[in-house]
Amino acid sequence: SKRSCNQILARGPGSAIMLVVGGAAESLDTEPGTYRLTLGRKGFVRVALDNGADLVPVLGFGENDIFDTMYYPPNTWARKLQEKMRKRLGFATPIFYGRGLFNYSLGVMPHRKPIIVVVGKPIKLPKLPPHLRGAALSTTEEGVALVDKYHHIYVEALRDIWDMYKSRWAVHRAGSLLIQGGGHNKHAQHGPGSSSKDQQPQHAKPSAHNAARPKRSPLAASSGTGKPS
Repeated sequence: SKRSCNQILARGPGSAIMLVVGGAAESLDTEPGTYRLTLGRKGFVRVALDNGADLVPVLGFGENDIFDTMYYPPNTWARKLQEKMRKRLGFATPIFYGRGLFNYSLGVMPHRKPIIVVVGKPIKLPKLPPHLRGAALSTTEEGVALVDKYHHIYVEALRDIWDMYKSRWAVHRAGSLLIQGGGHNKHAQHGPGSSSKDQQPQHAKPSAHNAARPKRSPLAASSGTGKPS
């Protein structure tokens, strides 16, 4: 909850929290070989700004590969049913399966696949003046603009991580990185190492980790998969 996040960060230097920003909504977009991120939420940026914490972008490679899933595209009847259940129950119900204890074809155990978590450089946030603290970050024009600015910086930091490591840790990807929500519904730009896989018009998803800094408390906002693990 927001309250628990504030309590932890209020302890000062050396304290950190880890958040999977996409949450339940993102878990419905998981599929082996894909990287689909749901980043419409901005509350984690407001919490970081309010507490003077650093934002640490994190991207997990391979998390979607440890289970097979039944993926239903948006606007299909099955997806609408999943979304309706998510809103009513408060959690998502993706259909997934892995390997068994004594077989490799069907079961609830995860597949033996590597997961590589890349921790980016901390994004240093400014110290807020008193008039921008608390609710002002979401109710004033200046506060909203500040949140949007650092949310955009965070998203671009994830794109940079993707461009830097996709050719090493996402060799068998089915498509490019796709960032959804918050006006970011587009594929990652093609940087060095781009391949034809990055140019397929397929949909594509933050595991969290923290990076301690001596003078500021970090908030590690993770992007990878929301699938069960």
